[in-house]
Amino acid sequence: MIDIDSLLWDGDIADQKTMLEYTTSQLPVEFQQADCWYHFSSSMGIKAGIRVHLWYWLNRPCSDADLKACLSGCPLDLRLFNSISPLIHSLRSGPLTLIQTGLGCLKPVIRLRLYPFLMILLLACRR
Repeated sequence: MIDIDSLLWDGDIADQKTMLEYTTSQLPVEFQQADCWYHFSSSMGIKAGIRVHLWYWLNRPCSDADLKACLSGCPLDLRLFNSISPLIHSLRSGPLTLIQTGLGCLKPVIRLRLYPFLMILLLACRR
């Protein structure tokens, strides 16, 4: 999971497609060309900037150190890749949505509701 908090944004927060295109453009090209699940943080629209969680399925196992090295310099919270990094995730702001980046655009194609206990279980299994 990639946690982006307070990415500067002066556009319309109702235009989710444009916000997500801008957000993913801040990541390495390998991530820009991949599909991912996204979920806006519960503080999105309350605090300034883009606040979103992006989930990618990698094609090989990567250590936290590898991910930190790959994503350093990107506007995201690298503390998530520390050995111990508890994450509390709330679905208060809506379900997860899949975005596909084919044809250079992002479009929600399916909605999936995951409950908080399941999210914690999924994140715990990544270790």
